[in-house]
Amino acid sequence: MNEIHVNTTTAGSQYWQKHVEIVDGHILAWVSSNHKCVFGQKFDKNFKKVNSEFIVADTAVPKEFDLFKTQEGFSILYKSNDAQLYGSFFNNSCKLIKSHIKINTNTYSNNNNDAQKI
Repeated sequence: MNEIHVNTTTAGSQYWQKHVEIVDGHILAWVSSNHKCVFGQKFDKNFKKVNSEFIVADTAVPKEFDLFKTQEGFSILYKSNDAQLYGSFFNNSCKLIKSHIKINTNTYSNNNNDAQKI
């Protein structure tokens, strides 16, 4: 397979890339330092871009994040600057279903590896 140019905007740094396979293709997501958010791009099963990139999480740059396949599409879980774990949920068309839902209320530890425990 050849390399694929994923992101449209390349100013600044892009890092913490994640991938999840969904029913009708793939979602790739990354943090953009210039925009201080997580962007995503949908690809079909042959890795052809579907529509344009979109914002997956628009809060301050998360400390960590991961993508998960769901029945409806996919979700992102992320630890924000307040050290809490949040989630946003999207359908297969990358339309936002629910945004910035607080997953935990644990405030007495550092919540390490919470995304892997869910």
